[in-house]
Formats: sequence, structure tokens, C-alpha cells
Amino acid sequence: MLAYFGHHKCATRWICDILSDLTKSIGRDYIRVSKPPDFRDNLKQFMSKRSNDFLFFTNAGYSYVSTLSDMKAFHVVRDARDICISAYFSHLYSHSTDNWPELVSHRRTLSQLNFESGLCLDMQFSRRYIERIGTWNFSDNRILELRFEDLTQNPYMNFKKVLSHLELNDLVSDSKLSELLEKHSFLAKTGGRELGQEDKRAHYRMGIEGDWRRYFTSVNKNYFKKHYNWVLLKSGYEQSNGW
Repeated sequence: MLAYFGHHKCATRWICDILSDLTKSIGRDYIRVSKPPDFRDNLKQFMSKRSNDFLFFTNAGYSYVSTLSDMKAFHVVRDARDICISAYFSHLYSHSTDNWPELVSHRRTLSQLNFESGLCLDMQFSRRYIERIGTWNFSDNRILELRFEDLTQNPYMNFKKVLSHLELNDLVSDSKLSELLEKHSFLAKTGGRELGQEDKRAHYRMGIEGDWRRYFTSVNKNYFKKHYNWVLLKSGYEQSNGW
């Protein structure tokens, strides 16, 4: 079985768009899930009937992933501080509320708060998504570990690593990969904006690393350190809380 494991605000839509076209080009089907009800809380049993499908698990929890066998996969994480900034603007403006009733009331509350207070509230709202990164097993040799920052800065090189790990190199030519990456580039997705050009109300808002440095106030920084610094340590983005 082949699989992609992602997390909220870690370029999941972009990656899934590329993978959906890629799987079609090699004659495979895919199945996309984001939460336990999608697979009836038993991922192993759910996938046992779909072993030939490429699994896209976009809010992946390792407790479910660990039950899978005969798997080759890749996993994408992001600096959790940037996740918080991306999530705040997405939850305030652009993320669909379809099948997410909690976001409707949360968005209403966010719209009534200043940025500093709203960001702290949204960090709390996003807790389950951030903590899934902290509870991930980064030592599972079946899973190629990639960072959002590397993948978005050099998509061709890093998707070549993905194809090699998944043993798909012989099925996807270099020209086909380049074609897919151009089709789904940030420039194409945004109608002409370059990486780093911000549109706060767009799903593809900015696409670069380290954006948290522009936005975190001392209050936001202290809140994050108190609740999520352990996630930075676990995922390797920091070595201490001295940042």
C-alpha cells in the first residue's frame, strides 16, 4: 500500500492535487480521509479492502497509521509556529466550513477579537492538529519524512525523493513530474502571485517559512512556548525553548 500522511495547514491541498493527478497518470485509484469517522475509526480494516488504492490521510494520527502493514509512505510536517499563523488566517477568512460546524462559531468569535487575542484563541482551537505532529513516530523506516519548507522551496527534488521511496520512479517520467508541478505551482494556484506575496484572505496565502516572526507578539510567543514548544522539539525545529 502507498500512502501520504499530512497535517492541517501543511500544504495538504496542494500535495493532494499533485498526487491525485499523479495516481491517475499511472492508472491507480486513491482514497482521501481526514478524520476517524471517514474510516469508521479502524484504518487497518478500512484499507484492507482498498490495498491497491493510494491513501491520502490529511490529518494523520500515528496511532492509526501504526496499525497499517505492507506500507510505503511519506509524511510532511511544518514548523508549528507557521502552522498557527496559517491556521489563524484560514480559520478567519478562507477555510470551508462544510462538514466543520465548529469553525462557524469559531470564525464568528475570531472576527470580534484583535489579532493577538485571536491568535491565542486559535492556537487553542488548533490544539488537536498541532499535537498530532508531537505524537508522531519520526523513526518509522517505512515512512519518508519531509518538511513543508523543503517541499515548497524545491518541489521537483523532493517529489523525486517521494517517487523513489514509493518505487514509482519507473512509472512517472521526469517530464510528467515537471508538468504536474507546473500545473499546481503556487503561481498557477493564485492566478499569478509569487511565493511570499501575501493575500490574507486566500487559501494559498503566502507559502513561505518563518512567517511567524512577523506576527507573533510576546504574548503569542509565550502562549506557544507554554503549550507547544514540546512539538517543536519532537519535530526537530528547535533544540530548546530559548528561541
